[in-house]
Amino acid sequence: MEQQTVSNGPLHLITVCVDSGEHSRMIGRIYHRFSQQPITFLGAEGVLFSIEKLMDEWNYPQSTLKMRSFAPSSPHQRRQPGMARKAINDPLAYTGQDATFVVHVKYRQNATWQGTVTWADKNKQQNFRSALELIKLMDSAMDESLPPEQEQTAEQGAALING
Repeated sequence: MEQQTVSNGPLHLITVCVDSGEHSRMIGRIYHRFSQQPITFLGAEGVLFSIEKLMDEWNYPQSTLKMRSFAPSSPHQRRQPGMARKAINDPLAYTGQDATFVVHVKYRQNATWQGTVTWADKNKQQNFRSALELIKLMDSAMDESLPPEQEQTAEQGAALING
């Protein structure tokens, strides 16, 4: 039964489970079909760097540009030797304490991502045209899901962080 669930839908779906969204700082886990171990993240940048690393390892979707770096160039890592080649996990089986998002990056063009994100808690789906837009969509969902008293606390925390 579980094997059937794993094979449904695109292979490269990524589930972002947000366990805490205090002070506009997401904390949580990322799941994908090729590993049962979660990838933990701290902040929006952690989400972006983790997903980018996965896509580089999978070489899917292929990037149309080679990213520049201050570090000396190293051979681009493709699929790691220990990485499973078959789907062994159902990322849709996991949920976050505060929010759950299912991300499907379809293209990596113009040095950013394009795809769809589904806010699983509300079953709402949106297309995104950049990694920044993806984060803004997730952030707006987090703001919408906060109870009114927590929303005020989050706004006060953001004001403290931003000065």
